[in-house]
Amino acid sequence: MHIASAREPSSDSFDIVRLLLEHNANPNIVCNGQTPLSLAFVNGNEQLVDLFLQHEQTDPSVPLGIGNGNVLCLVLSTLYEPRWNYAKRIQLVNYFSK
Repeated sequence: MHIASAREPSSDSFDIVRLLLEHNANPNIVCNGQTPLSLAFVNGNEQLVDLFLQHEQTDPSVPLGIGNGNVLCLVLSTLYEPRWNYAKRIQLVNYFSK
């Protein structure tokens, strides 16, 4: 799931992740300081981010390694502003605030 989430957005990577989630793959595993959700976010893959957030087992508050905090910290980071418009970032912040 990490490899598919780290790739450029495509229907193939989306289908792979969807299939893995349907077969109970754990979306919260941290590998090299990242979860599949954080990798999808970093790569600007809105479709995968939405898929992960709709999945009941995804926990966006999982601590990431290498001083990254969690996915909310990435959403608020200015480092990723070019990949995410303001409205989508606000939507993600509101989602994490639930």
